[in-house]
Amino acid sequence: MGTSSIEFRDWHLWADQEFSTEHTSGSYFDQMLAIEPTYTPTAMMKIAMERLAIMRDFQQRCIDVFRAALSGDVSERIRDWLLNDLPTCLREEYHLTLEDRHYTLPMFFRTDEGGGGKILEVQAPGSLWGDVELLGRLWKDRSLDDSIAPTPSQHFVAALHRVCPEVKNVQHMLDNSSGQRGMRYFIDCTRPALKYYGYDPGVTIENCQLIRSHSFYGLVAENLFLTKLARVGDGVYFDFPPHALFDQKACLVLPFWSETGSYFDDSIRDLLSFSSPVLPSGVELPDGTQMSLQGFSRLPRRLRHYYLKYAGVDTNRNWGSRSVFRLSNMSRAQCLAVLEDAAAGQGQKNTWLIQADCSIVGATRYIDRAGDVGNTGEVHVKHSSFFGPETYLGAIAQYRRHYKVHGQPETIVAPLIGQKVDGYVRQSGAARSVEG
Repeated sequence: MGTSSIEFRDWHLWADQEFSTEHTSGSYFDQMLAIEPTYTPTAMMKIAMERLAIMRDFQQRCIDVFRAALSGDVSERIRDWLLNDLPTCLREEYHLTLEDRHYTLPMFFRTDEGGGGKILEVQAPGSLWGDVELLGRLWKDRSLDDSIAPTPSQHFVAALHRVCPEVKNVQHMLDNSSGQRGMRYFIDCTRPALKYYGYDPGVTIENCQLIRSHSFYGLVAENLFLTKLARVGDGVYFDFPPHALFDQKACLVLPFWSETGSYFDDSIRDLLSFSSPVLPSGVELPDGTQMSLQGFSRLPRRLRHYYLKYAGVDTNRNWGSRSVFRLSNMSRAQCLAVLEDAAAGQGQKNTWLIQADCSIVGATRYIDRAGDVGNTGEVHVKHSSFFGPETYLGAIAQYRRHYKVHGQPETIVAPLIGQKVDGYVRQSGAARSVEG
């Protein structure tokens, strides 16, 4: 169904029909659609590719720190920070059995961004892939440039085949996907260029070349995991790597932490939102100041523009905006209580960080499911960008009144496009940074 003739009031019907594919029958698109793109003041592709190069450098340096910690070349506190909540069977002994060929970077991942483009989180592969694809299809005939044509799924297949041309069959494990409707839709959009176990005739669990998972635990629990691990470098690829490093937020502190900062350069620190471990001894601030938990809690709220986030690998707590608290919203007593609770048992039981609040606020126009056009007024905004091997795939903006913006029924989604018109930035759907 061509989108150029769709009236605004029909957009949700179109989106529901688009989401209801052969393998998502009866599904529907459960967010609201903006009726205008969100524009950024720079050429999106150029800046995205520059950021991708820095992110790949960040990910590789995280692996360097992790392997140094496993081999005992750095402090045990770093090792405990990165292994944190893993069970004994998946801690040092497991990771030391892995070979160089297994310490790969995520092939596909999503970054979530705040004010100034600061990266808040990195999800491998994360959710919202169906959303960015649907928006790409809806808008590719409407955008003022070619930023979203071809669509993300076409970029995905092309990027995969540039680095792994032999990959034809994919095993995509959705057991730990937080947005299964969207991922099933995205899978269907990559077919028939790719064939999938459980979808296409002739594809077996044994003849898949690309293994995709949404969690480390789900990956290592797969029936033939050890067999496939032995075939890495011989026709088998893992999208989500077979180690625990990228299934947590703990990596986000490494460029800033006094114990590990020397592994990273300023280009990485400039890209990421400042983060610090929450330890019994306290936290570190951007200027290097060491501050006790009590001292931090006594700061005026205007100086406590930080989020407290669970940073470990426990899947009960590390996805879907679970265990995320805005410290500037709390009294001093409340702030101290949550920080002390986070620091208690740090290591193998609790792994938490504080992260600088880089919130964005903005406004957009949208169509609700009743077909009425509305204006959000000034609300919270989050940008999410999608990347593959050497490739930027697309981006979306999300709007919601609550600071937890991600993937709620009242969340409004729009394609995020780098656009200039007659020398100035288009202001529709524009967003601005705020402090807290």
